[in-house]
Amino acid sequence: MKQLLVFAHRGEAQTFLKELPVKAHARLQNLYLGERTSILITGEGEQSVISNLSMTLGICEEITSIVNLGICGALNPEIEIGSIISPRTIYAESEFKSYPNNDSSHKIDLITTKRRVLSLNESKKLSHIATLVDREAWAVAFCAKKFNINFSVTKLVSDHIREAVFCENIKERALEYSQSLYEYFCDQSRIEEQEESSLSIFENKSLYFTVSSKRNTNNLLKALLSKTQLDEQSILEKINIKSISDSDSSPKERVNLINERLTQELYPFKTKISSLLQDITKDLRKYDSEFKFDKDLEKKSFRFIANIDSKEKRDIVVKLLKDFPYEEFEKIMNGEFDV
Repeated sequence: MKQLLVFAHRGEAQTFLKELPVKAHARLQNLYLGERTSILITGEGEQSVISNLSMTLGICEEITSIVNLGICGALNPEIEIGSIISPRTIYAESEFKSYPNNDSSHKIDLITTKRRVLSLNESKKLSHIATLVDREAWAVAFCAKKFNINFSVTKLVSDHIREAVFCENIKERALEYSQSLYEYFCDQSRIEEQEESSLSIFENKSLYFTVSSKRNTNNLLKALLSKTQLDEQSILEKINIKSISDSDSSPKERVNLINERLTQELYPFKTKISSLLQDITKDLRKYDSEFKFDKDLEKKSFRFIANIDSKEKRDIVVKLLKDFPYEEFEKIMNGEFDV
């Protein structure tokens, strides 16, 4: 695992630079490399973040996760100054696309703006979209998605947005904020390590876990341990882990199969619905067509996409779509089937 911590300003990163074993990159200014964790200071604003982070990710191909840390403003005066929040969704001013935070622990959203919000009037407009405001989180999420890398955002609330110039007190308290963020980061890292190390599956030498698959396995097993009251070994026996471990599949494929079976155990009803939907759409999917269903399988609707490259193919797809068993689709979505 190679983690990149992204900050907008050096003040926010100062404790991390002091405590973590990192060295300045030979060519890239404000990039500090470590064996497991590296640090990038991007500068303020979307353009600076996208430019510097994209360059870093292009050079450091071993990066597997990105964590954006720093301060933010609160658009709601009830949010406590100094509180540390992992927002649920990351929005951007004048941008349609939003990004869910991978490690969200709060039902609070954040919006990234193109300039500093310095007035109550601006604050009120933005508060209809989000509760927190910063200058870089959306750009970090944008780059992470472009490079297909996991990301998370954690912010310390430094001020409430008021009719005033950006408070100089924030700069004076930069070290205090950086220390708080560092302590929080260390606590979360220890919690994650303890949770993962307590599961014996990660000691199985026949399996290969990527960062994302390891997190997925950990989350699925923890949820099943809570839901079923079974111990880990009983759950693994239930999904027949021995046969998976002894199979001819690659170590990475075995993990994917384990996660698939754990998901089936955790969500048997949704798994059944997905299986039935796959079955009734199989004829159309043979002709390079795709169905997109509601990710939570709650809405009784779907999007249909077809790649037509000939008249013959068009005619076949049109006929199959006309014969699509929509009544059966509605029954499946209503749960009218035997589990």
